[in-house]
Amino acid sequence: MVRAGAVGTHLPASGLDIFGDLRKMNKRQERRYVEGSFHGQTLKSYLILQFVRLYYQVLNFAMIVSSALMIWKGLIVLTGSESPIVVVLSMACQVVPCPHPGSELANPGLPRSGTCELNCCATRPALGSMEPAFHRGDLLFLTNFREDPIRAGEIVVFKVEGRDIPIVHRVIKVHEKDNGDIKFLTKGDNNEVDDRGLYKEGQNWLEKKDVVGRARGFLPYVGMVTIIMNDYPKFKYALLAVMGAYVLLKRES
Repeated sequence: MVRAGAVGTHLPASGLDIFGDLRKMNKRQERRYVEGSFHGQTLKSYLILQFVRLYYQVLNFAMIVSSALMIWKGLIVLTGSESPIVVVLSMACQVVPCPHPGSELANPGLPRSGTCELNCCATRPALGSMEPAFHRGDLLFLTNFREDPIRAGEIVVFKVEGRDIPIVHRVIKVHEKDNGDIKFLTKGDNNEVDDRGLYKEGQNWLEKKDVVGRARGFLPYVGMVTIIMNDYPKFKYALLAVMGAYVLLKRES
């Protein structure tokens, strides 16, 4: 349920001086050409200047992208999580007891495979499985330090084999063995039963390796832009194209 955004940083002072001098030189030369002071110069010279300007803008765009990637990698190192900032894209299916008597799914305490022998679906859509704690579009900040023990009551983001999007739910039970191995069970705050029906077939517990991160804070609805871009790919590509064109073609005052 989860994705994140991009940020830009400022260049070092030395880099700014180099590109600043180049930019000023290009502007002076272009102004002289337009005013007719470029005696003996041809259209070819003017086109070369435009190429240099475009080359500078491409470098500027590349540095913004590389700076964002470096910041993201730095956050991964600092937080210990492979996805330190995530967006709640959608809530998981809500697991419900099967209404048919005699089915193993009729008992919420038993493992569930997802359907009963009477072909009754054991899950139903739930747009608020973690409400009121989190809502669709909330931006979550995660950490995942391996030395920190997992405790009941924590909200974790975890991956399930066979599902592309991680799930954010609360830990309700923890079993710790003498050798330090930990297994735990999760449940959505707004769900009727635990998440065993969402795990892969035959899996009744999660382990530390399944955890992407633990929620440490959030910003409500800040991630709605990500959801809109995810739901409407054409809008996403159009927005990226406009941003790229702006960075490449903008003229410094």
